[in-house]
Amino acid sequence: MIGAMLKTELRRFFATPLAWVIIAVSQLILAWAFFSELEYYENIQAQLAAKQTSLGVTSLVVIPALLNGLNIIMLMTPLLTMRSIAEEWQSRRLDMLLASPMTAGQLLVSKYLAVLVVLGLFWLTVLLQVMTLQLATGLDLGRVLLLWTAGLFVISTFIAAGLWLSSLARHPLIAAITTYGLLILLRFVGQNDDGSLLHWFSITPHLQAAQLGLFSSTDLMYFLMVIGLFLILGWTQLLKLRHTQERWSARFSIILILICLVLSWPVLKQHEFTYDLSANRNNTLSAPSQEMMQTLDKPLSFTVYLNDSNSVLKKQILQLLNRFKRERPQIVISFIDPQNNPEAARTLGITKNGELLVRYNERQQLVKKLNEEEIRKTIHHLSSRQQGWILNLQGHQEVSLFDEGLYGASLFMQNLRARGYQLRDFNLLKQGQLPANAELIIIGAPKNSLSLAETALIDTYMENGGNLLWLTDADLDFKTKGYNSLPDISVLPGVIVDATAAKLDLSSPDNAVITKYADHSLTSGLSRHTLFPQAAALKVNDFRGWTQETRLLTNAASWNETGAIKGNIERDPVLFEEQGPLPLAILLSRQQDNHTQRTAFIGDSDFIRNQLLGRGDNLQLTLNLLHWLTATDGKPQQAATRPSDQLIELAKTGRAIYGLFYLFLLPTLLIISGLLIVRKRRNRK
Repeated sequence: MIGAMLKTELRRFFATPLAWVIIAVSQLILAWAFFSELEYYENIQAQLAAKQTSLGVTSLVVIPALLNGLNIIMLMTPLLTMRSIAEEWQSRRLDMLLASPMTAGQLLVSKYLAVLVVLGLFWLTVLLQVMTLQLATGLDLGRVLLLWTAGLFVISTFIAAGLWLSSLARHPLIAAITTYGLLILLRFVGQNDDGSLLHWFSITPHLQAAQLGLFSSTDLMYFLMVIGLFLILGWTQLLKLRHTQERWSARFSIILILICLVLSWPVLKQHEFTYDLSANRNNTLSAPSQEMMQTLDKPLSFTVYLNDSNSVLKKQILQLLNRFKRERPQIVISFIDPQNNPEAARTLGITKNGELLVRYNERQQLVKKLNEEEIRKTIHHLSSRQQGWILNLQGHQEVSLFDEGLYGASLFMQNLRARGYQLRDFNLLKQGQLPANAELIIIGAPKNSLSLAETALIDTYMENGGNLLWLTDADLDFKTKGYNSLPDISVLPGVIVDATAAKLDLSSPDNAVITKYADHSLTSGLSRHTLFPQAAALKVNDFRGWTQETRLLTNAASWNETGAIKGNIERDPVLFEEQGPLPLAILLSRQQDNHTQRTAFIGDSDFIRNQLLGRGDNLQLTLNLLHWLTATDGKPQQAATRPSDQLIELAKTGRAIYGLFYLFLLPTLLIISGLLIVRKRRNRK
């Protein structure tokens, strides 16, 4: 019964010229949009390669082409489903079908399959069109085939919804209009309203995983249940028209499937099965990240400080964070608009949209550059730190962490404590020894020299693998020659003067301004200047086994002025005044017993004081500096692997043949085929 009815429906469909015209015009529109996207991509592919992005032909051409194909099919579906039942009702043919031995279920299934075959053939031509690009580049076939398969379920949902509304209407036009309304609701409404009923019922959120190449059991069950719901609704309506008692069982089935939807959805979400089918497993954490996530045993949360209006960036960030959530479903992801909470944003040092605060076991740290490697290193840093102390040495007129005056560093301490660091002022002379859990020692520009006993204790601490931050100023007698475990570093005479200071409306030229940064974790997230008043230039006399990682260099228009800072000043080479760039900060490291030991020397202490911490990017620099000094995972970030579909080589001849076939030849053949079939049927009559 179903097979015979299916053949009849297909003959009726292909016998009308309108059907062929619809398919031909749809093919022409799709091909035109596809070639526009392809031409645009060819113009930007060199820029994409330079940026080392993971985007390629699959993401920017093929996926949009498939989504455009679904949108076109959404427009075609009401024109086909309105003929299936509403037109049959108008022509009185439905009465004969309902009076036939064919059951209501068989009638509905045959009409459903007929429309599915027609739209499925068109959907197949869409796949063939995009797959021909495989000849010119290496497409991500997993993503393409998964989205195409998901598209079949979307088309099936469209058809089921259209048949239900067609069974309710008495006129084809009404059936088409109501179907358009419902499909637009399913496709577009509620897609951005997370957690709402419309968001759950919308098709678009359930396509997002497939677009990324991620198979989701939850999305599969959604399509199966929604298709089943619409088919049962249509079946119930046909039974009602047939005046049979079976409609009560159909109504019971509707109630049952609705109950199943409500009760099973939370369970399905909680026990969701996903599998990454993308070529480079872009939706899955790398092996080091997976191993790290398996070691976590404390609560982990992500808080993104993002403007509510930036929905595109929000989706990109969610895509990244969901990789971690799939490994650890207990992770809490939240979004905060920094404009609604400016005080928290200032305290944390939020400087741009989309920054991430990672919290683990009552510790927290801000991530400026969002990628898997940076987030993994941050989590590893938070989880591996054993609550060690950061000790700020006192007793020699150093910078104090508890001094709230302009020359104190209380804001420095507050910002670090907000990120989970434990800091305290520490008088080594009074205590007599360093605690075993000292993670970092800060020597903040002491005006008096350290005693021999203190020097010996610091030497022992460094020999055992400790980390050190030493700040000095231009008016201090600084040298490390007396320390056996430190590199031999001294300062150049005088104070750094910089002509760049005038551009920042600074009254005195003795302000070193850093505007150019080397590529290093110390400078991550720095986009503005950093300011260092009355700073000294450093000089490495002997590395003593240490390796220089990076330096902060002053501008070329700077030198170390040894004379008085007044009137017109010029560099005097006779007085050993050296032309910039001059090293203002030096970061060094060395390996000790499978542990990376780090130390940093900076020729200025004012940049961490309360009066200057908020200037430029001084705060971000201090946060990066402390992160680097206390990091336990110092492995360099590996360069991203270029996707195989990023470069496309499509010869002019091939592009011409390709365009000629899909833009002109195929639509023309479809129209001619339709006309020939219609003419042949009329001649038979």
